[in-house]
Amino acid sequence: MILCIDSQILIWGIKKQCTEGQENMIQRAEYFFKWADEEKHHLLIPTVVIAEILSPEPREKHSEIMSLISENFIIGNFDTLCAIRYANILNSRFMDLKKFAYDNGIRREKMKTDFMIVSTALAYNANIIYSNDAHLTTYAKGLIAVNNIPQMPEIQMNIFDNEDV
Repeated sequence: MILCIDSQILIWGIKKQCTEGQENMIQRAEYFFKWADEEKHHLLIPTVVIAEILSPEPREKHSEIMSLISENFIIGNFDTLCAIRYANILNSRFMDLKKFAYDNGIRREKMKTDFMIVSTALAYNANIIYSNDAHLTTYAKGLIAVNNIPQMPEIQMNIFDNEDV
C-alpha cells in the first residue's frame, strides 16, 4: 500500500517536535513509522509537505532533513499530473473557493496547500492519507480516505507483575 503523510506527522516523527500537550504524538508517530515499515507500506511525502517542514528550519538543517526523507520515503513531486488533478478537484467541487474558505473559516493559502497534498496523493495512487488535520479530511472526502495516525497499542499488564496479588 502507498500511504501519503501530512506535515504534522513528519514534524512529530522525524523532527521530534510538538506543542505543549502533544508529547504523546511523538511516540505515536514513531510507532506509526515502525508499523508502516514492518507492514512494507510505501510512505509518500508530497513536495508541498517537504516545503512546510523545511521552511521553519535554518538552511544548515535542510540537507540533513532531506537526506532522511530521501532515504526513507517516496517523494511526490507536484508535477503536471498533480496540477491537473488539483484543477479538476477545485473546478468540480469548489466553484467559489473564496466563499468556501470564508464560510469555513479557513485561510485560502492553507486550503490550497491541503488541496495540493490531496492531488499529489491521488496522482501517485496513494491508498490513504494520514493526517491529523480536520480541514484536509473535509477536502478529501469522496476522493481518498484520510485517517489520523493510529493509537499505540496498550501493553497488556502481566498479572504476575501486580504486587497486590
